[in-house]
Amino acid sequence: TALSGSVIIPAGQNAVSIALVVKDDNLYEDPETVSLSLTGGTSSQFTFVPAVGAATAIATVADNDKKDQVIIFTALPGKTLGDAAFTLNATGGAPGNPVTYTSSNPAVATITGNTVTIVGVGTANITASQAGNATYHAATDVVQLLTVAFPPNTAPTLATIANQQQGLT
Repeated sequence: TALSGSVIIPAGQNAVSIALVVKDDNLYEDPETVSLSLTGGTSSQFTFVPAVGAATAIATVADNDKKDQVIIFTALPGKTLGDAAFTLNATGGAPGNPVTYTSSNPAVATITGNTVTIVGVGTANITASQAGNATYHAATDVVQLLTVAFPPNTAPTLATIANQQQGLT
């Protein structure tokens, strides 16, 4: 946006400060460049002509607001004690900020990196987190419930035992 205006340089001074007021809109924006062009001026006592190469002042305005990021972490399937370790695949918003995981019950499931190892029967809340940085807020944690059941009963039934015994006689 082009703006125009006047600046008064008081007598006896060779410079003046120009206030650059930035309105915080609470939205993240990439840094912006503001250029001030000096075009010269006249008065009854002098004529001002900017020196060559000194006719433009540049200021960079960095935004102090941050972007939001969101973790997408879908529901976990039920598991059985003895199942193989499995990988968590939550995705987050900021490139370079890894999604990290924790288990609320290490007696049921332990986590190393993004790999879950089932160690017991029960439930555990698996939490996906993502830290913030200079550009992004930390994401809101997402929690998914992991339920681990006993394996199906593989013991022979009485009918199976009876059938086996009949085959022996």
